[in-house]
Amino acid sequence: MDNHPRQDLVNELHAPSRVTLLLSIGFVAIPKVRNFLPRCIPCDCLRPGVLVRGSIRDISERKRAEKAVRESQARFRAIVDHAAYGIFWATEPEGKLLHANPALAKMLGYQSTADLLAVEFTAALYRDPAAQPKIISEHMSHGRAEATVEWKRKDGKIISVRMNGRRATYPDGKLECAEVTVENVTQRVALEKQLVQAQKFEAIGQLAGGIAHDFNNMIGAILGWAKMGIEETDADSRPHRHFAKVHQQATRAAALTRQLLAVARKQILEPHNVDLNQTRHRDSQPGGEGDRQQH
Repeated sequence: MDNHPRQDLVNELHAPSRVTLLLSIGFVAIPKVRNFLPRCIPCDCLRPGVLVRGSIRDISERKRAEKAVRESQARFRAIVDHAAYGIFWATEPEGKLLHANPALAKMLGYQSTADLLAVEFTAALYRDPAAQPKIISEHMSHGRAEATVEWKRKDGKIISVRMNGRRATYPDGKLECAEVTVENVTQRVALEKQLVQAQKFEAIGQLAGGIAHDFNNMIGAILGWAKMGIEETDADSRPHRHFAKVHQQATRAAALTRQLLAVARKQILEPHNVDLNQTRHRDSQPGGEGDRQQH
């Protein structure tokens, strides 16, 4: 043991970072100190007249900080494990899975996160693996990346997912990686496709309505001329039958154009039953399709 002068020991006693314990075997009689001595002072030093110096560092603050870190990590794990969206961490640029939460495993049809991590690389999740390098390149260049891609579930079903990634530090604090949140947007994408399809049909309906309007004007003229022909010819003559047939077909065409106009204007259609035998019989009458083929 060191034999320091008394003044040096007093200076040690006032050090701000530690409490210095000066003990002399001849006058130490504190039970707590005696209980402490066997753990830190060799037995051969416990002789009368020997001055013993020991140091005790206050680590209360460090213990509180360690506790706070443990509590923060527990809260973080709880948030990740109970998140509604999928979350995973992966290395860059390899895309090796480091960790994933239960929501992502459930989204992809895996029994557990361990089952999902057995996939090892995120490229195996893509329907088209060629889409991954582009996303990783953007993420490494800008520190963030967003994309909607198609992934494969464990059962082979294809789903659409919205990915939002950022550069982060892995929860252990030792490794930089990509932290990515994943949302299943399969239904949203399907609805967007249906909306686009409906807009296309609406545009087609508007075009058909314009054409039907012009066509209806022409049919009106045909009906007028056919009616004049019927009135100016003898009822038993061939021209009279021809004009009657033209009037009949023009009337049917007018009904068709009204249906097209109804679609374009979003009007409610009034469907009715059609007797095909009667229609065929009408077309086979003189002046009809069958009569024209014979002549």
